[in-house]
Parts: sequence; structure tokens; C-alpha cells
Amino acid sequence: DLIAVGLALPVLLSSRNRVMLLLFCCALAITSIVWWDLVRLVALYGREIMQQARYDPNPILIHPNISAMAAGIAVLLGAATILWHRRSWPFVVAGCVVVAVNILYVLIVRSRSPQLALMVALSLSVFLSLRSKRARLAAVVCTVLAATALIAVNPRFRLSGVVERDLVWRHTATLVAEHPVVGYGFGEEVFRNTYHASDPPPSPHKFWHPHMYWLHSLFCFGIPASLIQAAMWMAVVGRLIRRMPGALGPEGAIDCVVAFALIAFIQVLGLADCTPNIIGLAALWALPLALAATQERKAVPYA
Repeated sequence: DLIAVGLALPVLLSSRNRVMLLLFCCALAITSIVWWDLVRLVALYGREIMQQARYDPNPILIHPNISAMAAGIAVLLGAATILWHRRSWPFVVAGCVVVAVNILYVLIVRSRSPQLALMVALSLSVFLSLRSKRARLAAVVCTVLAATALIAVNPRFRLSGVVERDLVWRHTATLVAEHPVVGYGFGEEVFRNTYHASDPPPSPHKFWHPHMYWLHSLFCFGIPASLIQAAMWMAVVGRLIRRMPGALGPEGAIDCVVAFALIAFIQVLGLADCTPNIIGLAALWALPLALAATQERKAVPYA
């Protein structure tokens, strides 16, 4: 299904308006899932929702982290809708609803890595999109204040360590060293079978993936392919950054901002987690969008 969508993207991305409409539809789809889960959690836990939502045994997207990742992506797409359609009140109102619902969900679920990744992605995108030094300084100050408030509000930031993820990181690195060239192949089942058959360190958690984006890449594809992947990301990000200064102005390149924000969200989140389905979807949106947003547009003379 992802390959089919990838092949269809050149048709869907034939104009910038169509690109942004597609992203808005994706944001609405995610928000409908998130809204349904919010209603369910409120009905179950009432006033104790902030304490119990994180530990709900039936999360709507398999795991609370995955739901929070999806909601974080929807926040970025909703913000892009507001900026792109700022002269159209129906789109602005819908974008505000998308942002509000998904931020509320991210705060209620209290997953640390999606919260931090969303904050960093938004902050970096705003910082790079401004030209004024004063505006950039204000963005930095707002980020520091928001991070301080987030750490104070979410008690899970006071948990010690990385919840034993260092165990899976170290053992996955050992497995990578055994197959450094071609890796083991893609897929959660491949990792789970390989990892748990290799006498891993004892842990109360059953790790289904390496919980780190680049370790996951090295495990699946090996070092040469991961280097090619890293070069691809750097090339795309470099093209975006060159277009970003002033992007939030009246004639700004909003599509560049949202592409950069999606990539930043993926990479920051990937430092401590890696859920292939959500990150794969984000990459599927971010990469074609980044290429479409940064392509050189030359005038074609009439015959």
C-alpha cells in the first residue's frame, strides 16, 4: 500500500495547492482517530484521564507513543494548513481545530519523546524561517519557556534513565557488527526474531524494534546503505534550509517549512524511538513534498 501511494504521489503533487490540500486531508484523517480516542479516554477515566491515559491497555494505535507520534504529525500538518490558507477562514478554523485537538492529545498521553520532538521541530522550523535577529531571539526564549513548562507539567520527565532502552541499543549495535554490510532485512518480525534469538540482556520489556532510527537502519540495511540514506537526508535538508529564511513572510515558502518540520520531527524522535509505520508515513509525505517545494521552476516559453 505504501509503494502504491508512493507511485501515485507525482500525480497528487502536481501543484502546490494540491499538495497542501492532500496534507490537510491527512491531518483530518489523523485527527478523526485522535478525537475518537479522546472521547473514549474521557468516558473511561473522567477526571483521572491525565493520570491513566498513558497506561490505558487498549490504545487506539497499538501503543501510546505511536498515537502521540501520529498526533504530533497532525499538529505540524494543521499548522501548515493555517499558514497556507490564512486568507480562507474555513481552512483557518479547521486548521486551528486540528492543532488544538492533537496538542491536547499529546499532552494527555504524556509520551516524552513525541512531546520533545514536536517542540524541537516547531522551534527549529520557526527559527530558520525568520530573518530578524530579534524574532529569532524571541523564538529561542519562547522555546526555553515552553520546554520548562512541559517538563514541569509532565511528571514522566522526572523518570530516571531511558527506561532500559540502553539495553536494546547496545545489543542491537552488537548485532549490527556481526552483519555490517548487508544487515538483516526490513521488518518488525525480522528484528524481533533475530533479537530475541541472540541471547539479549534480560529486560522486563519485550523490544520489538531498536528504539532508535539510525540503529534500525543499520540493522535492516547495513552500513553502506545507511550511509546512502544519510546522504539523502542531508541533501534534502540542505535544499530546504537554503529556501527557509523569510519563509513565514507574505510570499514565504510554507511547503518548505512543513517539509523541514516533518523531517525534524522524524529525526529528533528517532534519537530515542523508531516506529517504522509512523516514521515511514512521515517520510512518505516529507520527502516528495521537500523535493516539490525546492525544485527549480523555470519559465517555459510558448511555441
